[in-house]
Amino acid sequence: MCENILLPYYCKKLTIDLLFSTGRALPLLVPCKSVVVIQNILSFYKKTKVLRNIYRRLMIFNSLKNANKIIAVSNFLKTKLIEKFNCYENKIDVVYEGVNIDHFNPQNINYDEMSEILSKYNIKNNYLLYVSALWAHKNAEKLIKAYKVLIEKYGIDNNLVVVGEGDKIYEHKIKNLIKDLNLTKYVILTGFIERKKLKYFYKNALVFIYPSSIESFGLPPLEAMAMGVPVVAANKTAVPEIVGDAGILVDPDNIKELSEAIYSLISNVSLRNKYIKKGKDRIKYFSWLNGARKTIEIFKVVYYNGYKQ
Repeated sequence: MCENILLPYYCKKLTIDLLFSTGRALPLLVPCKSVVVIQNILSFYKKTKVLRNIYRRLMIFNSLKNANKIIAVSNFLKTKLIEKFNCYENKIDVVYEGVNIDHFNPQNINYDEMSEILSKYNIKNNYLLYVSALWAHKNAEKLIKAYKVLIEKYGIDNNLVVVGEGDKIYEHKIKNLIKDLNLTKYVILTGFIERKKLKYFYKNALVFIYPSSIESFGLPPLEAMAMGVPVVAANKTAVPEIVGDAGILVDPDNIKELSEAIYSLISNVSLRNKYIKKGKDRIKYFSWLNGARKTIEIFKVVYYNGYKQ
């Protein structure tokens, strides 16, 4: 209602020069020049909530057709938009998201607050960390199975801390899996954690694991790198583009490969240090300031030239 009626009305009434939408969708009718940010096309991968996905696809199609310029958050996403919607390549610009390195900074820690927060969940140092929504494509269950291998084959005693919430059915599946594998005393589920407190969970992690098989970008690996934590991540969709060579990339569906990569970082200090250093270098490419500058340049192109194909 607001998006398709009130927003166009006020754009026209206030004689807006350019509408910037970060919400993946434009109104059906836009009375001014427009730029839209597409952050994901998950509706093309998920098989549940069919009607909602159809609606989202239609809104994305409308936005791509009517926008003067499109911003995609990765080259992977740009490629998929061209493939699935037959967009003109020159109509889409890639602007990466960024890491707040002032916040995600291991030197900027309130140790009393951190101790209080981690103690609440009975979290000890040197744990394995997962930070992401609990949805099926994020592959938390694959990580839990790999964690079972780490305990049985390699004899590790590090806890696995799972930070996040999501689909309740999937959360229930995860809890049952933990129980079935006799991992209740090893796996700590924190549920939702405020973003400003996430740095405390990264700070004392030994390894960060990001096994998601569908991502258009993926901020958590970069946040972990900023906090000096080595990363194991999936080798699918946009994740390799974001992580680059600053993390160990694995097939998230291969439990053996996933467990071996994690153990290599647990057991090899020099390898850990290598990826910690690479991570520090990698995050320099993902700056909100650079993203803002690129976005402003796109605004100028649209305002003065009205690019649209």
